[in-house]
Amino acid sequence: MGLSARPHPGWHAIDRLIPRKEKRKSRNVQPFSGRSLSFAVVNGISIAFTDGVEVRAAETGLADAQGQGRAPLRNRERFLNACRCRPVDRPPVWLMRQAGRALPEYRKLKESHSFLELVQTPELAAEVTLQPIRRFDFDAAILFSDILVVAEALGQPYHFREKGGVEMEFPLRSAEDIERLEVSAVTERLHYVAQALPLIKSQLGDRTALLGFAGLPARVLVHAAVLQESQAAPARRAVHPPRSGRPRGECG
Repeated sequence: MGLSARPHPGWHAIDRLIPRKEKRKSRNVQPFSGRSLSFAVVNGISIAFTDGVEVRAAETGLADAQGQGRAPLRNRERFLNACRCRPVDRPPVWLMRQAGRALPEYRKLKESHSFLELVQTPELAAEVTLQPIRRFDFDAAILFSDILVVAEALGQPYHFREKGGVEMEFPLRSAEDIERLEVSAVTERLHYVAQALPLIKSQLGDRTALLGFAGLPARVLVHAAVLQESQAAPARRAVHPPRSGRPRGECG
């Protein structure tokens, strides 16, 4: 089943989260809905909802539950229930890129810290992860990170160019290049991730779920195999040809 331009019930909750001035600036606020996946596109950002049979059935029973004086689900419980296709009081809400330059508090941090400093400093990564939760109280937080931290942990450093885009220190184009990688050092080099997690969890407690962050292996490989990000787009298209058909993993 393809996606149709039919607003999902959860769209109205998202609509209330978008500042009025952002609505006025944007002409690209579009709701879509399908059987197992619903999302909205706001200024090019996809906002995902769970939308299975279990979720829709639970919406019908929400009034009965509230009438009986039952407390609403906590954010974390709502998110985990949706992941397990269990009934929820409403679809959980989180944003694909909820932490980042859309928030003024993030832009303030960027005035004194580079992107890699924010990713690799546990206290800063925790702060950026928590910023959208404080502002919007989403059902899930997403660890602030980058898809190329694994490549760097393997011994392939990268940096951001002055004119934009990522540049690898060296591309993987031969067996000799691959031999330069150090699998044994990955855990040690990614220590900042392990240190950030308890900082985030101590603030989220049992109220909000925490999602990890990782790049699709094939996409990470594409970036690792090219020198500059501008060369990665055609390579990604070769690795990930367009697919058709409905999403897998439907609830119900």
